Amino acid sequence: MKPSLRRRIFTRIGRAFGIHPDVSGLIGGAMRLANPMQAAMPGENLPAASRVIASGLWNYSFFQFYPDFEGPFWVQRQYNPEDPAFIPRAGSLLSVNLAHRNWMGFRGIRSPFFAMVDPAGALSPVVGSYSIELALIRG
Repeated sequence: MKPSLRRRIFTRIGRAFGIHPDVSGLIGGAMRLANPMQAAMPGENLPAASRVIASGLWNYSFFQFYPDFEGPFWVQRQYNPEDPAFIPRAGSLLSVNLAHRNWMGFRGIRSPFFAMVDPAGALSPVVGSYSIELALIRG
């Protein structure tokens, strides 16, 4: 697809969704930044990036509509303005763990499966899946 045709298509899609016209130029500039000879984004980055973007959008939607939900360790710290790990979100549509990525991973010697434990002790038996947390009630 020719660059001019691609730009026209993205411009029309952007207009339909109310995206600012400068976005097309910024994305195009980012693609050419490393190499003036039309450097393209590495294809291997797309699958990983798409999962992070989808997860961030899901987190953003969930925590916005369920503010009383007791979120995971990183959400409690990253969203609390009084915490040193607070990161202002401004107009971002993504909610991704940026502050507490120091999880510990482990697996069996011959096991292909890998589990992780976050700093608060929540266990994720499958990487990229839900965490399991246990609580004890006294009295």
